[in-house]
Amino acid sequence: MSTALEELAEVDEVRPVCPKVWPHFFPGERVDAFANDGWWAGIITRKSGDDWFVYFPSTFEHIAYPKRHIRLHLESRRNGWVSRDGRVFSCEGKPLSCKKRLRIVMGGSSSTSVKARLV
Repeated sequence: MSTALEELAEVDEVRPVCPKVWPHFFPGERVDAFANDGWWAGIITRKSGDDWFVYFPSTFEHIAYPKRHIRLHLESRRNGWVSRDGRVFSCEGKPLSCKKRLRIVMGGSSSTSVKARLV
């Protein structure tokens, strides 16, 4: 039995939850792919069957992912999430503006579950 990972982080280091935007991807689209417990920025290169191939310039890797593990790459801004072409998507919840610390707990029954609370 494993225990959940706990980490302390400053509130201004934690971004609001990214909105669920699942467009029709195309080659050259900047995306984030979920792998190794995190989201990694890459570029769609092609589709083969049900998989999308993502190229990661930082590691020179080219990896296939199912669509459910890929999302549109968005940058967090004060007014929401912004895509590369300037589309703005609203945040889920309100941004935190205080200078307190958060206790972040990852894991438990789901490896992708994350809970945060002010400490």
